[in-house]
Amino acid sequence: MAELLIRGLAAGYGGRPVLRDANAGPMTEGTVTALLGPNGSGKSTLLKTLAGLHPPMRGEMRLDGEDLARASPARRAERAMYMPQALPKGVHMTVFESVLVAARSGRHGQPGYVLMQDALSVIEDLGIAPLASRHLDELSGGQKQLASLAQALVRRPRLLLLDEPLSALDLNYQFHVMDVLRRQTRQHRLITLVVLHDLNIALRHTDHALLLHAGAIDAEGPPAHVVTPDALHRVYRVRARVERCPLGQAQVHVDGLAGL
Repeated sequence: MAELLIRGLAAGYGGRPVLRDANAGPMTEGTVTALLGPNGSGKSTLLKTLAGLHPPMRGEMRLDGEDLARASPARRAERAMYMPQALPKGVHMTVFESVLVAARSGRHGQPGYVLMQDALSVIEDLGIAPLASRHLDELSGGQKQLASLAQALVRRPRLLLLDEPLSALDLNYQFHVMDVLRRQTRQHRLITLVVLHDLNIALRHTDHALLLHAGAIDAEGPPAHVVTPDALHRVYRVRARVERCPLGQAQVHVDGLAGL
């Protein structure tokens, strides 16, 4: 079984550490892990370091026993796929073309008709078939985000890294995308890490959670064990309750700022 293990990881920018001695995992195949925490806690830095966009200062990031920090750029690109917050601009390519190009770049040697079928399947699964013939530079921010997610999913990497993929989506599409993401992750045995700010979406749609605070992993485990009133007070500085709705789903209710 594939797994991701992080040990003693330090990472940052210009010699200034953002993450310090981070330890997490194992995160196993077929599971979606939410990266939670306030702004500046190190969530995006962790994803970018795993993706190879920034070299770690020290520590290990082992995917199936292979240290990603020592892997070549080509090997890292083959195994890990990163979807950033800010998407490229001015790309004059249709949605279908962009997803097909992503499939070809990530799955060498597979027949063209299989890649075309998979590209169409992912586009349909995300509910963006009406956009297939439209150009990326004509789309809204949310539509571009969905097209970018389709490009990431069709590659079927071992490690899928998504930085706030819901930020430009309305409520309906947020739920729809998380359902698709969880289903695709299980079906293709991916290890998915996703930065989320909505704690209730994390509680409902993910299997595992890492709560980051001040550059360290503050808590790790099932989302309902990580998102607790004590953790919310300690990390987010709010007074909050975590209660079960009539359907049994855990939900966060914020009553105010800590100390007020």
